[in-house]
Amino acid sequence: MAESAASADDEFEGECDPMEALLAKHRKEKKALKEKTLSMKKTAKSGNKLKQKETNAEIERLEAELAARHEREIADLKSSAHAEPSAGADVSSEHAKGELDGLEQSFYKEVQAKKEEAVRRMQEAMQKDRENAASSLRVTEMAAIQKILDERGLSLVDIAPDGDCLYNAVANQLSRVKGYEQVTGKDMRRRAAKYIRENKDDFIPFLTNESDDPLDEIEFEKYCYGVENESKDGGVWGGEPELNALSQSLERTIELIQPIGPPVIFGENYKKTKPLIIVYHRHAYQLGAHYNSTAVKTMA
Repeated sequence: MAESAASADDEFEGECDPMEALLAKHRKEKKALKEKTLSMKKTAKSGNKLKQKETNAEIERLEAELAARHEREIADLKSSAHAEPSAGADVSSEHAKGELDGLEQSFYKEVQAKKEEAVRRMQEAMQKDRENAASSLRVTEMAAIQKILDERGLSLVDIAPDGDCLYNAVANQLSRVKGYEQVTGKDMRRRAAKYIRENKDDFIPFLTNESDDPLDEIEFEKYCYGVENESKDGGVWGGEPELNALSQSLERTIELIQPIGPPVIFGENYKKTKPLIIVYHRHAYQLGAHYNSTAVKTMA
């Protein structure tokens, strides 16, 4: 019984003390973020290396933002409390309990209002920081890509960010090869899915579900369906496994230019033919990864 009473007292104290309430809220948010990031990591494991890198970067950003927000909220609450010192202790010894309750309620309402205003300002500042950071990353990334393309005498060919960009980028490259002039991104999806189905044993070790377990027959077919169909029909974005499938199926090298590090090469054993050169962007769009095509620069 005593333990129950103590628990009730703790709960009452947490509700009355703004700092305790804030810390309790922070604990819940940390727990929720941890669960979310664990789920993100599991999902990323079933994708390619680029997807895993993106996920890790996103997790770091979320954790940093949460930590910064918590620090600001605590600082704002402390500042509010110092600016409006509670008169509770003095009043309790000089006035009736009714007047004390009224002052305490007024104080806590004011503190809560200041907290809400501080949170609003913080959220606005964080949103502006995110927009500025995204813009900065986008500019930096594009400058790095442009430098690489200039050094190789290439120009960027924009591909629509519609969920089919990887396949459309490869199709754009292939359309310049004799016999493939009319090829489309949809053709590339079907070709990749067909090759993966026919060579299941080569791909299945690298494909896992959200629980990080190997795909069963139904899950494998569902994955192939996502590869085969366009984004508007339930298809999923492409990555390394699909680029590998296309390279092997076409018997051509596919070169993936990145803003940092050397290009990723698929189908190195097909170097006798001209490579298909596409570009990987991490920060071009808010939705995530994007792929563009390239073209040889022409003399002005």
